Amino acid sequence: MARTHPKDPLTRRAAAALTVIRRQVRNTPENRLMFAVFDRAVQDAVSAIPAHQSESAAIYLEGDMHHAAACDLDPEWVREVLTIAGLRLGSYNAGLGSSS
Repeated sequence: MARTHPKDPLTRRAAAALTVIRRQVRNTPENRLMFAVFDRAVQDAVSAIPAHQSESAAIYLEGDMHHAAACDLDPEWVREVLTIAGLRLGSYNAGLGSSS
């Protein structure tokens, strides 16, 4: 399935950060599954979904990120990549976002 290029700057930054992070994950079935959970949390945190879902995703991203850690990703490094991409953890109701 071809990926589309999102027009929303926040979604583009999240996609770029996920690309950087994904490159550090060994390509095994288990890692693909674990990374998919982490990927969904990032997408939920930046998308226009119900607030309780994006808040739940932000809490996950601020925590231990068990699924990312299962892929041998350091949660602190992951948060640093997200921050460098301009995604602010815990700064807004949605958990990740840009200032208005």
